Amino acid sequence: MAEGRIRVISLAVILRPADHAMLAIRYPYARLASGHFYRSPGGGVEFGEESGAAIQREMVEELGHPVQLERLLGVIENLFHHNDRPYHEVVFQWLVRFEDPGLYKRDFFPVKEDNGDEYVAEWVQVDDLAARGVPLFPYAVADLIRGVTYD
Repeated sequence: MAEGRIRVISLAVILRPADHAMLAIRYPYARLASGHFYRSPGGGVEFGEESGAAIQREMVEELGHPVQLERLLGVIENLFHHNDRPYHEVVFQWLVRFEDPGLYKRDFFPVKEDNGDEYVAEWVQVDDLAARGVPLFPYAVADLIRGVTYD
């Protein structure tokens, strides 16, 4: 992302019905005490694309599985520094569910980014991450998902 630009992204909140764990991607980051952080799967909204359509596309691209939109949980303005560069994002945070309910039984999902980087998405308990000092970005997502259930 170029400096001085605002990036618009859509991120998915996928909650496992059995225990309310959230699917999140683990990213290594040596500058954090934990050595890593988590973020919801998702990515950039393309020009002319609605944020809901973007999250559906991104889930197929990143996880290889389609999702159904439940509802928009909120929009977060996220200002941060990463590798000594400033970033500014507007984040559409969508509650979605897997079309295939059998996917909730999987422990992890391989994730391949557009640039070829590979990561793993796994089920995490948000409160447990906070207690262990492991960040979940953007920070405001933890407040957005407290008490959220599928309708």
